[in-house]
Amino acid sequence: MFYKKIIEEKLMEKISNISSLSGGDINDVYKIKTTNNTYVLKLNKVALFPEMFKKEKNGLISISETGAKTPKVIHCF
Repeated sequence: MFYKKIIEEKLMEKISNISSLSGGDINDVYKIKTTNNTYVLKLNKVALFPEMFKKEKNGLISISETGAKTPKVIHCF
C-alpha cells in the first residue's frame, strides 16, 4: 500500500495490519490496526468527488455538536 508511510506519519503510530472493508460503492475503505488503536481509512478519486470528504467531515462535526456519537476525523484532504 503506497500510502502506508504517509498514514504512519499522520498517526504517529506504526501500522501492524491493513485490511479491506466492504459495503461501499463510491469509496475504497480500509481497516488499519496499530499497536494501540484501530482506524478506518476512506479513499476515492478526488476528480470524481471533489470536496466529498471535507463535506462529510463538516457533517460529522455538526452531528457531534448535538451530542450524538460520531467517528472522530483525524485527517482529511
